Amino acid sequence: MNEIISFKNGIKPSLLLEESQPGFDEMLSFPHVSIHLLEGARQCLFFPDEREKMNWMQRTASLSHTTPAFHKELGLVLGYPPKAVDFFVRRIQCQKEGHLEELERLKAKRVGLHYAGISCNGNVDDLIENVYWLWDTYEVDDVLHVRWDTTFLPVPYREKNVLNTVCEQLTMPSVEALTS
Repeated sequence: MNEIISFKNGIKPSLLLEESQPGFDEMLSFPHVSIHLLEGARQCLFFPDEREKMNWMQRTASLSHTTPAFHKELGLVLGYPPKAVDFFVRRIQCQKEGHLEELERLKAKRVGLHYAGISCNGNVDDLIENVYWLWDTYEVDDVLHVRWDTTFLPVPYREKNVLNTVCEQLTMPSVEALTS
């Protein structure tokens, strides 16, 4: 499922698109705000209704788009797992503060999660918790794909054994070891 369909079906709580992406013009009928993350590119954050848009605007009114606090709010409103959001924010902080060694260590632990039109990155060490958060939050019978570098590993909905196998492929402990 792509992110626009996920948003329109009420799964994805908000949607961030760049003007050059397919579907951008069609989405302009939804409440939205301009976001300035990429220089020279028009981006909008779309909401299902005006109330959600106003809540977002109140929470971020005093935040610059370049701050870690803004990116935390953005990740949460986009429906990403909180631990994945924290991982992304930590990477931004390392980059801003010049902690390049720590940034490289974090980049080496980055794993992608793609589920029900929601795509984000998280720490491989938090993979099981993030997968369960997505399953518990959205409850969509859809295959989750774990991206490690350029490899996509499919995990059918709630298939603990397959998740264990993926964890083994990534040389992680099993679900049982982490959830017992």
